[in-house]
Amino acid sequence: MWVQMFADILQMPIEVIDVDELGALGCAMLASIAAGIYNGYQEAARSMVKVKYRVEPDSSRKEVYERKYKTYKKAVATLNELWLDLV
Repeated sequence: MWVQMFADILQMPIEVIDVDELGALGCAMLASIAAGIYNGYQEAARSMVKVKYRVEPDSSRKEVYERKYKTYKKAVATLNELWLDLV
């Protein structure tokens, strides 16, 4: 559900990789580059990162999220004015 929501909000595909520990994978990638196994980040990623699944955005939800974002920005602007009055 969350991945679909991100895809819908950003209106771009989201790929979920097949790993539980992202930090450990990043460290392993950096170590393999430092050891000379890979020439750089892109080569290491091509070899070590496996996509588990891909979620496509639902364009029918774009307008809903844009409307919600406008409301959010309006609320933030209003609250900022209120907080400034308190200072």
